[in-house]
Formats: sequence, C-alpha cells, structure tokens
Amino acid sequence: MFDEMPYLARDDHGFEGTLQKAFDRTLSRLPVLLVLIGSDLAMMEALITYGRPFYQRGTEMVVPPLNPPEVAGTHRARRDRQR
Repeated sequence: MFDEMPYLARDDHGFEGTLQKAFDRTLSRLPVLLVLIGSDLAMMEALITYGRPFYQRGTEMVVPPLNPPEVAGTHRARRDRQR
C-alpha cells in the first residue's frame, strides 16, 4: 500500500516505471494486492492515462477507513478464492 501516491510520483519521476517493473516481474506472481492511495484526485486519475505505466491497470475504488484485522481478513479471503 502506497499512501499519498501523487507525492511519490511527483518527487521521483521514475517511480511509476520502477513500480510497474517490480509488479510485473515479482509482485504479480505473489498473493499481493497493490493499493495506491492519494488525495489528489486529478493526479490519481492521471496515473492510469494513456502512455503511463499503469494505463488500463487501475480500478477506482472508494475505500472507507480500514483497520489491520479487516485488511488481513480480506487478504485471506481473496487468497482462499484463488486456490
């Protein structure tokens, strides 16, 4: 989970490409849900536009406040469905 993704993308122009490579080469083979969070809606929408590393890979979600046990339970349920 990356919180305030717009700041990372703004401050490190290579971050999106690096994250895409890490996801494609390693994380996509693991039971991982990559969550990118940001309060700058325009920047978050821009992350999945044509020509950007995550083009057509994102799903917009409105997520209520989370707590660690709920997140762990969701992850376990998703992993079990994939088996």
